[in-house]
Amino acid sequence: MAKALRIAAIVVSVAAAIPTGGTSLLGVGLGVGTAAASAIAMGFSVAAGLAGSLLQKKPGSGFTGSQTEFMLDPTAGIPYAMGRTYTAGNIVHIDAYGAGDKPKNPYQSIVTVWSLGPIQSYESFQADFDPIPLSGNSATGYYAGYLHVVRQLGNCPETGMGPYYDGLPDWSISTHAISGKAAGIWSMRLDKDAKRFASGTPKLGTIVNGVKVYDPRQDSTYPGGSGACRYQDESTYVGGAAAENPWCHYLTYAAGRWQNGKRVMGVGLPKEGIDFASIVEAANIADANAWKIGGVIESTEDKFNVLKLIAQAGGGEVSWNGARLSCTITAPKVAVGTIGADDLADGKISIPAMQSRRQRINGVIPRVRLEGNQWEIVPLNVVRVGAYVTADGGERTKEVTFRLVQNGDQGACFGAYEIMNAREIGPIVLPCKPHMLNYKAGDAVTINLPDQGLDGQLCVIKKRKLDPATGILELTLFTETSGKHPYALGQTGTPPPSPSLKTPEENDDAAASTVRGQVSIEVTPTRTYAADFAGNVTTGLLPDTFSPQVVSDGVSIKLDGATSYAIACVGCTATVDNSNGSPTKGDVTLTDISGYNATIDLAVTVGGLEFPSKRIVIVKNIGQAPGLSSKFQSTDSFSTASGTSFAPIISPLMITLAAGEIINTAASLDYQPAYIGATAAIRTATMKWQYSPAGADTWTDIGASATGTTSRSSDAGEPEVGHIDIDRSATGLAAGSYDVRLVALLNASGRNVTFYGLATVQAS
Repeated sequence: MAKALRIAAIVVSVAAAIPTGGTSLLGVGLGVGTAAASAIAMGFSVAAGLAGSLLQKKPGSGFTGSQTEFMLDPTAGIPYAMGRTYTAGNIVHIDAYGAGDKPKNPYQSIVTVWSLGPIQSYESFQADFDPIPLSGNSATGYYAGYLHVVRQLGNCPETGMGPYYDGLPDWSISTHAISGKAAGIWSMRLDKDAKRFASGTPKLGTIVNGVKVYDPRQDSTYPGGSGACRYQDESTYVGGAAAENPWCHYLTYAAGRWQNGKRVMGVGLPKEGIDFASIVEAANIADANAWKIGGVIESTEDKFNVLKLIAQAGGGEVSWNGARLSCTITAPKVAVGTIGADDLADGKISIPAMQSRRQRINGVIPRVRLEGNQWEIVPLNVVRVGAYVTADGGERTKEVTFRLVQNGDQGACFGAYEIMNAREIGPIVLPCKPHMLNYKAGDAVTINLPDQGLDGQLCVIKKRKLDPATGILELTLFTETSGKHPYALGQTGTPPPSPSLKTPEENDDAAASTVRGQVSIEVTPTRTYAADFAGNVTTGLLPDTFSPQVVSDGVSIKLDGATSYAIACVGCTATVDNSNGSPTKGDVTLTDISGYNATIDLAVTVGGLEFPSKRIVIVKNIGQAPGLSSKFQSTDSFSTASGTSFAPIISPLMITLAAGEIINTAASLDYQPAYIGATAAIRTATMKWQYSPAGADTWTDIGASATGTTSRSSDAGEPEVGHIDIDRSATGLAAGSYDVRLVALLNASGRNVTFYGLATVQAS
């Protein structure tokens, strides 16, 4: 008994062996180092009160958010992606910006953190769970020109990243590197035709191959291991199959995640605080059964609950071997010893006849995360044992959520184990002599106690408890039915039918089709007005009123209350009648043309849906007075452009200057690449005015060049018309005659671009 008390005293010392200074007695008593003892006392407050394995409560659901939805919460923790999984991420910065009239802020950027880094890779970026084809950082296909994603794996440090569209407020690459985080910046450009993003910003997310892990089997310093992987050395951690193994994640989370010498995630146990042998055995079993982990947890979640979630995904539970973190796993067991009457100490033996009726379930509905169901946690078909239903006289079912399981068959297997384990007899409590201390939680033993009805019964130890006053070791066990393993491992999970999924393009079209598919809007695209050489419109031509045609399913809705109108004028003055009940509702009245070039953009809204603006070009047909033709020249005839070097797009216009006069130039042009039936061409035009002494062909630039907006051909997708305005003046010229021309270049060659509008030159 004295020896038993000495052993008991060592174990009791755990509770008070961590002094505020000096040497830790815990390290001495349990054969672990001081660092391990400190970690057990400090880092594993998460395990305080942990009783055993099967007796512990099931893991809670953890954080209250959803990994498939953006989280916009300044108090949110750092997401942590394990295995191959989908995540929407946490928004850390979002803003709309940029200059424009329609819309006012055409750009939106969303800075998102998907996981602690570094992760292994990004497999797919998705909108509404539909893959987005990318070329570099830019979407191709439906979102080409409108959606971009800049991203980083989360190395420590990172060089920083900026949005695709410059100018994101309160964002600087140099001060917002987001080192150590797998993160990205979604950048969107609002479609002025209101098609892309018509149904709002799609659900954006990414399928990642998550963080790397420590695998002792790839560590040559671990017995039987081979490789350069090293415990708590992040630079040596591995991906691949190990990074989908639940028990490698269990061990890595226990080790803690470290950046710049600081723990940023997990527990932080030293090597001395880990029962490597049990965890490596569990990892091998998980590989053999193809049990994988996948999902996202948050740094703010309870650490012990996270360990339970990870262990659950590996078919096991958290346990302790002395002061070292260990595990148990559901797998076929072989007895490592025998407990008979001679091994029992004085004390009460407790052996229930069976589990309580409430605990003896005969059906489980496993809930797992499935890629085919948009990565949501969904219930599988019920797993039920018919023989148990008959024995129980009816069905008794419960739901069990496996948050980090992403495979239906794996979930069904675990559901079957839940049923089988609920039928095992226990808890069996046996008072044992101190020599039984060699047995740990998870060990299987054969019980030979025929007087108690346990004759050669295989049992698994779930809990150990030493009474320091008596030296009695109390073991808590459950029976182990070997036949349950083939049954459970043969289960297949059948998920409910998946909904019919639509692509983002189909969602946008559906949002607009109820109106756009039925409505047509027509206007006269060009209206011409005669004017004298000074630009005065001929008397009687203004005011001029013209009407758009707005038709739905062959019926005019121009005057309907659900139809509204607005205009934007450049170089002219006009009004639009937007009064309900007016017989002239929708009519546009032009009252003045102040410039040589003018446009009216008419916006029509039907049922709250704004349609692409219709442009009406206003042209002055300028007359020239005798003797004054040398003072003003204009043209609406333009050559096409196709190259990346400046080339003239109008014939020279000759102007004559008197002493002290200057040359004033103006051009307002639309342009678009030609259709050739191939892939769409995207072009931007840059122009400048030039002058030369008449006939000399020696050209001088008039001021700086100007660059227009982006244009897109109609070969594929939605066409887009580009526009450019360039007004320049040449001063300080001697009296005489001068040739003036307009030259242009494109951002890329290979496709003719046509220009239309008006260019003018005037001496004044």
